[in-house]
Amino acid sequence: MGSFARRAWLCELASHFRVQYAWVLAASAVWWAMNAHLPGALLAASFALANLSCILPLYLPRPLESNAGSRRTFRALLANVQFSNRSYDAVRRFIDKVNPELVLLEEIDEVWLAALEGLAATHPYAKIMKHRGGFGIALFSRLPYESLDVERFGNVPIPSLVGRFLLDGQRVTIIGTHPWSPISPAYTRLRNQHLEGLAAFAAEQPVPLIVLGDLNTTSWSPVFQDLLRIGKLRDSRAGFGVQPTWPVGVPLLRIPIDHCLVSTGVTVHRRWIGPSVGSDHAPLVVDFSINAR
Repeated sequence: MGSFARRAWLCELASHFRVQYAWVLAASAVWWAMNAHLPGALLAASFALANLSCILPLYLPRPLESNAGSRRTFRALLANVQFSNRSYDAVRRFIDKVNPELVLLEEIDEVWLAALEGLAATHPYAKIMKHRGGFGIALFSRLPYESLDVERFGNVPIPSLVGRFLLDGQRVTIIGTHPWSPISPAYTRLRNQHLEGLAAFAAEQPVPLIVLGDLNTTSWSPVFQDLLRIGKLRDSRAGFGVQPTWPVGVPLLRIPIDHCLVSTGVTVHRRWIGPSVGSDHAPLVVDFSINAR
């Protein structure tokens, strides 16, 4: 089904669970082999390898760009806090522990903003967009920005934030975004429309670009591949592995839907997933630098 992801909504949903398929098929191959059923073992092993071929490239090391050395490193934190989550202290403790220059929070609401009011003391440069339905979004920065605007990609009425910063003497655009969840054919079309608009916007940017957000898709979906190709972006997970983030409460079904995408000119030095902070999403932390021109 996942191989026919472009043709149907349910097939696209099936494309996200490559890791789970690989484990189940590998176990099936072993079971068939132990029961001396060679055709079944070979069939299961071949499909397991097909899924592994989609996963293994994420573990291959990516060489740094030649002009990436000796640059200042910055840290960004992405957290979909889940608007119904009330573990405010856990989120704040993790922010304090990680100590990032940039904090992007998604699914924030009035209650969350009140609980994290003290964040403005350490990250005074901020933009907050309240929105119903769990689509509130906020960017807090320790570094001043040149501009921090609201953008709606693909004419979808969900706000995204576009910040333009001067980092280490280089101009860079940082986007925080959160498309609709593909829980129905209609919402899937809206998510795809949002990501198409994001890709077109990213392709037009003349400076290095970073995209942070719960994109409600994985790298095995053709929609995600279109975003990378059209937007001239790359997945920051390359060399760091799968790093699944959702759903936290069901580890065996966890998939990577929280992303950091970067353009040419951005080097990712470290990327990791944080612990549970009460949300159904695990937080994502990325250390990056802007390459010298």
